[in-house]
Amino acid sequence: MTRAAGIRVAVFALLLACLGEALGFPLMKAFALCSDRVAPGVSGWFMTAFLLVGRFLGAALVLCCFERKLPTKSELAQGLWIGAFAGAGHILQTDGLSWTNASTSAFLTQGYVVVLPLLAAVESRTRPERRVLWAVVGNLIGLAVLAHFDPRTLSLGRGEAETLLAAVLFAGQIFSISRPRYAHNEAGPVTIVMFLTIGLGSLPLAAALAGPQDFAQLTGSAQLWLLLGLLAVFSTLLPFILMNRYQRHVSYSEAGVIYGAEPVLASLLALFLPAVLSPIAGIRYDNENLSLRLFVGAVLVTAAALLLRARTDSQARVWAEPELNRAQD
Repeated sequence: MTRAAGIRVAVFALLLACLGEALGFPLMKAFALCSDRVAPGVSGWFMTAFLLVGRFLGAALVLCCFERKLPTKSELAQGLWIGAFAGAGHILQTDGLSWTNASTSAFLTQGYVVVLPLLAAVESRTRPERRVLWAVVGNLIGLAVLAHFDPRTLSLGRGEAETLLAAVLFAGQIFSISRPRYAHNEAGPVTIVMFLTIGLGSLPLAAALAGPQDFAQLTGSAQLWLLLGLLAVFSTLLPFILMNRYQRHVSYSEAGVIYGAEPVLASLLALFLPAVLSPIAGIRYDNENLSLRLFVGAVLVTAAALLLRARTDSQARVWAEPELNRAQD
């Protein structure tokens, strides 16, 4: 496979990962609403931890059926780093979804676009370009619009604040995937370690926050198991396998542009998928509508991501070459 062909395959794979991740936003919202119906008064943090335990341990179990290779020391380290950042980010993002809608959460998650070029500049010890700084400013304005930021009180809603903090952690996750020291790691073992880190790491939190009947009520719902299965396979297993395998072929900024498709897809799915999920989960989950605030914020965030597209980022190309050369052999 030529280098150019390898990059095209990577872009397609990452766009497919975006679709899976986008599907996760309405699915997680439906899971939260169904949990409230099945176990009224259950702690939101317990529900979040319960979801992450089931979602990521379930995905790890499925992946272990196909991946039998034990992780090397380098793969273990990378999986732990990715899992730590992704796990903390998903805890905040999942809880935040209980306080905001799916499309807003998806676009706010794009806040990592602000962080990635700054991390890249620190890694390469170079000053960010002027257009990068303008993109960061545009992204921050767009995020402020989406987050209902009140300049008079300097306050954010709980869901929006948690999602923005999650975005910073997701930047660490993306950064950990593309580090040059991990260029020869295989995606399967790394992903298993990542899933186990998140699932097992969330287990003590779930146990500490569980009420006397919480586990029994949630595990006794067939509808929650169905939503959990969909999340584990389509929004966890497939996206992260693709990300961990193919993101190394593109630069940080290009990854940010590609992942910019995720909130757009999530917003489109939120226009009709809630009505599909409602009878399945036994809940009332209304379809979302396109608002002026969502449109303006989404345009600013997406434009900032496009401005960050850097063909001059040769460093990431160098990082990608070992994996691309191996694919050619």
